[in-house]
Amino acid sequence: MPFDPSSLFHTLKLGDGIILTSTMTNVSDPLVVSFCKDILRLNEIWDNSSHDWQGHSVLSIKGRPIYINYWPDVYHYMHNQQWQGTKHKWGCWRSIIQHYHQGTPEKFRHEFNENGQPMCYTHIVTCLHETCMKADQEVFDVQCSYRKGSEMHVLSWHWAITKRLHRLGETSSRN
Repeated sequence: MPFDPSSLFHTLKLGDGIILTSTMTNVSDPLVVSFCKDILRLNEIWDNSSHDWQGHSVLSIKGRPIYINYWPDVYHYMHNQQWQGTKHKWGCWRSIIQHYHQGTPEKFRHEFNENGQPMCYTHIVTCLHETCMKADQEVFDVQCSYRKGSEMHVLSWHWAITKRLHRLGETSSRN
């Protein structure tokens, strides 16, 4: 028996409390959209918590605009195979918006500026990725270090790292 897309229901609760129940037929495939040349537009349609929200989005369900930060919830259940191609771009968008919201638009433009010119989108994403990797490494070095005599060392054996991280997880779950 062939699969009926109208038989798969999904409920999505938006940040403003609106609950949408839809079927696969109500949701289009992930849209081909780019914000490489317009990061401000990305901010305008990312979610409705920003004063920049414009009340529209490139995706809507039953006439309701769906903020881009909800796309994983929509596509993971409805169009999982098509979502695989969009997921990486969405992750880059999220990194940009998270950083953008940590300060002001002016601070963002100043930080991602080279010789008076705004950095290209790819360079911004690369810089954010490197910053995140460096921060993760610093956290790892702190959490997975030990003292031997008067010297500090970082764990290097996989089994020792796993054991330490499990122990840290157990400690944080008790708190």
